Formats: sequence, C-alpha cells, structure tokens
Amino acid sequence: MAATGGFAPPDSTGPYAVATFDVSIPRGRRSMPGIVYRPLSDDSTSGLRPAVVFGHGYLAAAGRYDSICRRLASHGFYVLVPAYPDPGLFGPFEPVAGEMKAAREFLDSLAHLPGMGLDAHRIALVGHSMGGGAAFLDARRDTSGSVKAVAGLAPYRISRQTYPESLHVPAMVIAGGNDRSAPATTVHREFYEPCPAPCYYVLVRAGGHNGFLDITSWLEDRFEPFDRVVQLKATRTYLTAFLQVYLAGDERYRPWLVDPALGAGMGVRLEHK
Repeated sequence: MAATGGFAPPDSTGPYAVATFDVSIPRGRRSMPGIVYRPLSDDSTSGLRPAVVFGHGYLAAAGRYDSICRRLASHGFYVLVPAYPDPGLFGPFEPVAGEMKAAREFLDSLAHLPGMGLDAHRIALVGHSMGGGAAFLDARRDTSGSVKAVAGLAPYRISRQTYPESLHVPAMVIAGGNDRSAPATTVHREFYEPCPAPCYYVLVRAGGHNGFLDITSWLEDRFEPFDRVVQLKATRTYLTAFLQVYLAGDERYRPWLVDPALGAGMGVRLEHK
C-alpha cells in the first residue's frame, strides 16, 4: 500500500506522534519483554501500517536504540524491539534468529487488538551486529511471506547458515568506516556482495560499531573513534528511505537510495544493485 499524505524527508522526523508501551512476547514456556513504538494517526489517516522487528546487538539493551526506532515510528512504522537474552560467553548466536521469529509472530496477536491498525503481513527485519545477522537469517528462513525487507547495521554473520545469497527480499547493509568489531570490508564481503538485487550498501565513513546506539560507555568505545551524531543521522535517513520504498511502497523516497548527492554532508558512500 503506497503511503499517502504529505512527504516528510527521510532525514527529518516524520509527521506522526509516537507512543511506546511494553509487551510480553511468548517464547515456548517462557516469555521475553519487548518495546513497541506506535505511530499515532489522526482521523484523516486510514489503512493498516507495516511493522519493523528490530534486533539488538550483543550486550546492547533494547532501549539503547530509541532514536532510530522513534524516527521510524514517526514515519508511520510500528517498531517492535524484543529484549531477548544475550547468549552466554562464547555461546552460539544462531538461536537469536528464533527470538526474532517469535517477535514477528507476536505481531499477529498485536494486530488483532482493537484500534491498533497494524499490518502483520508487511514486516521488515532490522538488527544491529548480532541482531543484524539474526535478521538476515530469519529473513532467509521465513516461509510465511510476511517478511518484505531486511536491513543490517554492522551485521555479524552468526552462523554459516546466514547465507545472504539466498535471500528473496530487498536488503540494506549499513557499515561504519572505523568499526573494528564488524569491519566494513568484512560486512561488504559477507553481506552486500553475495546479496541478490535489490541490495543497498551504506558506508558511514566516520561510523563505528557502537555509533548505532544512543548511549555507550567509555569502556565500550575505547577501541574505535566515531561520530555518533553523524552516524545516527545517516542511519535514520537511509533506513527510513529504504523502508518507505520496500515496506510502505512509497516511491517518492527512492531517489535517496540511488542519488549520492542527497546524502551530501553525512560522509557516506552509497552502493546499490
């Protein structure tokens, strides 16, 4: 469904006020907490709104991605951030893809709540680091047809089964030029190069691994310099444009995905195929 109403540039806050609430996501015999960012529509806006499941990185609390999630919600996307448990030291990351699946399946229950206006059949999977790898893996495994797009922020290949080359949905990869945990060259080689088209690669030259989070400690950041303001602005901008095109069906945002001049001043290098 194409977006309606006035055009809000992807590098600015969208037209919708945003509300947040906590949820409990069933996961077998247990449950996991989650945060929902809800776009608030006025009476002039009709139709169901697509949703994003956002996977956090290793040892990165779900609430530390507030500025990205709030920006997406302001542009009309529901955002669900599951707070899944981190694997133990040296534990496997692959099970996190199962947590992402549980979160997107929970969206169907959320969509049935009165007045929610959520389309559980139009979902994008987005994640940072470990969560990015889980997003790609869950997108590859999806058989429901509800996953329409996937994006990774410095994604980490959590298993040999991640296989981006077998994706059947549009993809975006965003990397930081100073990232030492998931180096940009590795991210480009493992995620962008094998992905079928359409796929987009955004290199934030001044970015680092932790620059996608709103708050980090000096201990987390001691190994790499980055400009958080620039990195978050670029991430919010390109992620919004990507999701507007491939999840909301709004072609007015496509120029941001193909014209480097529109991102001038953000210090990015843009590739697409």
